Amino acid sequence: MKLNITFNDDKDIGNYTNIHLSSKTYKQELQEIPKQSCEHILITDAINRIEESEAIEVIDLSLRCLKNGGNVTISMVDFNTLCTAHSSGSMDHEIMNGIVSTSQCVIEYPVILKAFAQHSIKLVSSKSTSLLYTIDGNKDAS
Repeated sequence: MKLNITFNDDKDIGNYTNIHLSSKTYKQELQEIPKQSCEHILITDAINRIEESEAIEVIDLSLRCLKNGGNVTISMVDFNTLCTAHSSGSMDHEIMNGIVSTSQCVIEYPVILKAFAQHSIKLVSSKSTSLLYTIDGNKDAS
């Protein structure tokens, strides 16, 4: 099973189970996925759009679904880059306002690393590209 968690259906991926955080039933949908059943989990354009406590819960519920040897990718707004770009004048105010108006929380890098550790997931890479911060992990197959 492959799992794609996004905010709404405009980012659905074929051959993935797609869960939308804009849905009122997303927590129930996540809880119904069997533990250690997913070979790949992709979380994009989603966790910044819900309250922080809910975002942390989504990360935890998702990571419990990752099976041994499985991979996870989490992408979120890189607010450091966003603020730097805006303060340097290299970003249009409308773009900045659009991003900020759809964001409800900022999940810090150490929070995700802690969740990875709690689920025996090894950090494979982390990088900032454009305005996104992407973290990849792999659950040890041992």
